[in-house]
Amino acid sequence: MRAFVFDPAHGLGLHREISLADVAETARPRALALIVAELIRALGQDAAASVLPKTTMAEVTKPLSPSPHTAEPKAVALAMEADFEVRSYPSRDTTTWGGRLGFTTGWRSLHIDLDAGGGLASKHVDLGEVRTRAATVGLTVGPRFKAGVVLIDLGLRADAGWSWVDGVAGSTGVRAGAGSDWVSSTGLRLSLEAPGNRRARPKIGLEGGTCIRGLSGEANGQAVVGIAGFYWLASVGLAFSRL
Repeated sequence: MRAFVFDPAHGLGLHREISLADVAETARPRALALIVAELIRALGQDAAASVLPKTTMAEVTKPLSPSPHTAEPKAVALAMEADFEVRSYPSRDTTTWGGRLGFTTGWRSLHIDLDAGGGLASKHVDLGEVRTRAATVGLTVGPRFKAGVVLIDLGLRADAGWSWVDGVAGSTGVRAGAGSDWVSSTGLRLSLEAPGNRRARPKIGLEGGTCIRGLSGEANGQAVVGIAGFYWLASVGLAFSRL
């Protein structure tokens, strides 16, 4: 037989192949229960992810030879995330403030994230105010690691969406305009998820990349705000229980 336990909260699992041939038939349920209980206890310890302690059942059967193994869980871990993010475009001296909701799924050592969100920014100039807004959807794919109790996600990210730029005249002699177009970008993302309770865990993220297609707002013929060029991003949020 093979006994298998899996912890969806941390994406870890353990299994052990066991033989009950030398155990009396009436004692086999108890023997199996003891082995599963030991696996569950071992999974709760950090060291048990790589080394499984030896299990002994002196009253039931002879000691089992240890077969340590960290299982590659076949179950898919799913979580929902809510983030607050700050994104900066140095070439346009623009910083957008916004939020993002998404889902992340992990399978073996891979994670895939799908999210949607947006941000806004504004800048005051001599002629008035220029504002920009954006709404995008994004996809991130990459490896997932575990360092102690911290989950580390690295990934290649791409997003696309729509951006709007509009002006607010500062005086009656100024004519304000507006426009919109689709935008897209690609970058590299690093996320760190710390342990928490079973329902919510804190998470931070860092990202850097470049815009593939951007949109800028101008005042008096000069770009003063926009989504264009290189960008960097920082986010903080919560990852809710994996299902």
